[in-house]
Amino acid sequence: MRSIPPVLFSIVFCITAAVSAAELKLTAPPDGAELDTVSPLEHEFLESDAQRAVVPEKIRIRIENYDKDLAAFKAEQEKAKAEGREVTMRDPTYWADFRGNDWSDDFMKRYKAENGNFRPLTWTVEGNVTDQTVLFSETEDFARPLRTYTLTNSARPENLKLGVKYYWKVTAKDENGQTVESDVRTFTTLDRFPRFMSSVWIMNFRDLGGGVNADGKKVRQGLVYRSAALHRTARTEDPRAQGEDEILYFFRDVIQLKCEFDLRGVGETQARWDAGERKLEPDFRRINFPMGAYNLKSDGVKKYLVAIFHTMATEDIYPMFFHCAGGADRTGTVGVMLDGVIGRDDQTIIDQYELTTLCGHTRMRICRLPGILFSNLKEFGPDEPIRVQVVKYLLSIGVPQEEIDAVHKKLVEE
Repeated sequence: MRSIPPVLFSIVFCITAAVSAAELKLTAPPDGAELDTVSPLEHEFLESDAQRAVVPEKIRIRIENYDKDLAAFKAEQEKAKAEGREVTMRDPTYWADFRGNDWSDDFMKRYKAENGNFRPLTWTVEGNVTDQTVLFSETEDFARPLRTYTLTNSARPENLKLGVKYYWKVTAKDENGQTVESDVRTFTTLDRFPRFMSSVWIMNFRDLGGGVNADGKKVRQGLVYRSAALHRTARTEDPRAQGEDEILYFFRDVIQLKCEFDLRGVGETQARWDAGERKLEPDFRRINFPMGAYNLKSDGVKKYLVAIFHTMATEDIYPMFFHCAGGADRTGTVGVMLDGVIGRDDQTIIDQYELTTLCGHTRMRICRLPGILFSNLKEFGPDEPIRVQVVKYLLSIGVPQEEIDAVHKKLVEE
């Protein structure tokens, strides 16, 4: 056998050493573990209904005076119209001062501190690497992976379904631009509602699916999402997550989106587009339902709720997502209607409604005047669960029972 010349051997050794200088090794969670994608403080929020429900005095007075204030506002509207002038009185439905109670204000300070530190996926790095990317896949071949970009050796699991086994690994580039891969491990996400979604382009983003309804039936994931409008947020550490290709990847491959329900007024939407908000159409279908919030007796709310449920019952629009500007008021109103049709229990409907707080609004169900929304529903059965009140309300405004049943069948497993 011919021996390798010393010089050639040295060259081969150097090349090999350069290629293998960097190494990634997964450290947590252990292979095969169960993984909770909800953070400790998110759990605390969900478990603190009594603290959340404390009503600040100024908000209590506003709720008690709402009917009187609304009547005065409408009278002012009519008078201003007759006199040919602008309305000077503020619509009480849309007060801007929606600050929370003392507990919620303290909680949000702690949550903002925790938010960037909840990173249960960790690994070690030997050598210098860049472009670290965490890949998640439901199949061992990583055929259609989800990805999370990071500049550190840790990450929060994002956009993962609940109760599903995932394979995961980390890739990076070494000093020579060569791809380095870690070992592969598995974990199974806990089947625990809610399912938070994440994109640097959208805040307040959640899947309405996951978990079970009040009858113990599973609610299908990946069909209906709720969110704020599509604008770049500050929540990113890696510029790779902000590119045009990335947003198309997210909606095309992660969400597999077919349709967007825009709950804003036409002029409001256009103004946001003019200011630089990213449009999803023509890449994806958009339907405009310019409805109001909270006041279920409003003709505008009733008209568009009928249209929304008709579309969801009769058209091929799934997966879809609905949003207004912040994903709080108009989106929250539609969310309660859909959770009611899904058949969620009262606590889950309230929790889902209040989770908007976590996006930074610090707005709770009491101080966001839900008294209007839920008091309207109580007229359809004061002692009934919210889900029953919702169905009775929808029937009263003209949503056919067969369309309610069709939406329920679409979203809930038999």
